[in-house]
Amino acid sequence: MFATNYTGNKVSGLHKIGSLVHNSLIFMWNQCISILFDENKKNINENQFGFKPIPLKGVRPIFAYSTYKSEMKQLITRIKYNKDRVAIDYGGNLLARLIFSICSKLNAKSIYIIPVPSSNVSFSKREYAHTVMLVEACINSLKKMVLDSTLNSLLVNTSLQMLICLKNNALKPQTSCKTKKERVNNIQNQFSISPQLLNRIENDSYSLYFIIDDVVTTGATLNSAAITLTSAVNSSSIYCVAIAHKELT
Repeated sequence: MFATNYTGNKVSGLHKIGSLVHNSLIFMWNQCISILFDENKKNINENQFGFKPIPLKGVRPIFAYSTYKSEMKQLITRIKYNKDRVAIDYGGNLLARLIFSICSKLNAKSIYIIPVPSSNVSFSKREYAHTVMLVEACINSLKKMVLDSTLNSLLVNTSLQMLICLKNNALKPQTSCKTKKERVNNIQNQFSISPQLLNRIENDSYSLYFIIDDVVTTGATLNSAAITLTSAVNSSSIYCVAIAHKELT
């Protein structure tokens, strides 16, 4: 259950009543979302996520937590457009569960979690980078999961969050592209590796790199980001992860 008072300050009077109501709503939200994840499932496969992972050229498939519908659609909207701290923390927790599930089956000693960067066009509309906030929430949840598990020696690194950059900050949003071809052409060769962070990369068989986005549709954005990262690390160490998979309509 997420705290309703983000600042940590005590509340009283009507604020207490408001907090109780909010707490009840979050409980209901958690109950709705919890049905999308089965803690007893052990294998990473298409049945767990409700769709077949999208194959990418030269890199690992994309993994998504669930399909983009009902409660999950509401969650993404609250993350992407409302800057809802509860929703962001919950989304980060879902990503952490997915990453933890992958790491539990691999011999990884350290992982890096990297957000897909937002363009200036998207940032100016929202006034915050939602994927960066998602990664921060994901790292916080993942560290707790790791400490309470047999993976407690796994190092969750925070030093490469800005590793992948956009070359063109005026790039139009992918959501404005109506076809897969448009999306591929719009984002192709638009990412680069930050030269300031290049020397911090560990290109070894024990480090994994997770590129994070909120929603995957055609896979064009994550594909382009992953291919860019292959210029610095082995493609087999790269995983693309999203909260939800949305069909292109």
